[in-house]
Amino acid sequence: MKKLIIFFLTGLMALSCSDHDPAPDTCKLSTSPTVKKLTYDGNSRVATMITEVFNSMTMQPADVLSTFSYDAAGKLTKTAYTGNGIPISEETYTYTDGSVSQVNFSGPQSPTGLNNLSYDAAGRLSRYTVEVGGKLQFAQTYAYNADGVLTERAVVDGQGNTVFKAVTKPVGSVKSPEQLLVSRGLPYLVATGDPFVSAEGGIGTVRDYFSTDNTGKLVPVGSEKITALKTNAKGYITELTVADSDGKNPSTSTYTLLDCN
Repeated sequence: MKKLIIFFLTGLMALSCSDHDPAPDTCKLSTSPTVKKLTYDGNSRVATMITEVFNSMTMQPADVLSTFSYDAAGKLTKTAYTGNGIPISEETYTYTDGSVSQVNFSGPQSPTGLNNLSYDAAGRLSRYTVEVGGKLQFAQTYAYNADGVLTERAVVDGQGNTVFKAVTKPVGSVKSPEQLLVSRGLPYLVATGDPFVSAEGGIGTVRDYFSTDNTGKLVPVGSEKITALKTNAKGYITELTVADSDGKNPSTSTYTLLDCN
């Protein structure tokens, strides 16, 4: 059930509060549009996360609890997924040059398989695969601009065909609070394979969506625009409103932050 397509906003920044030494950012993300609840351990690392995903068995949204384990150095070593208290799957991580390069997953409600991860020259996640039985099921690819805004996200099927694409035309950049999860132990959104990027486009940013029609051709299926946003004193987004390209059907997402002193 793992690896569902979810869009969300993320990133990684730091603040300086003295002339000499940068102080660690004390802010912690508590909730976001894609994360219903987060808890932290005694080392301020993410301990658990509740996300809402689409259950292909019931055809309904369902809450999934992710529980994270770390080694002595603070690297993520294992994630256990449960739904309604029932184990779904577990995954473990292999690192290369400090970044997750491969994930092995299996469980009572999951196939046995792996994910391979690739990065661009700036160390940002650029490709994430889902492979079962030695065969590619699908891959997700990512591209960014110089500000770290995610400008393109695509889904490629097992035959190498692009079946979905989201293209973002950013206007400026704003710090996304989901970036804080990187410094709290999570290298990316492990439940979906999506990256935590360093910024989101500002007001006026447009995102166009494309999907395949019944002939396999990639065609436009929708567009949305950021029409309003709010930030806190540290510059993190706390509220984001998007609407259709004509300004209709606005939807506002909120972010809850703790300990932003």
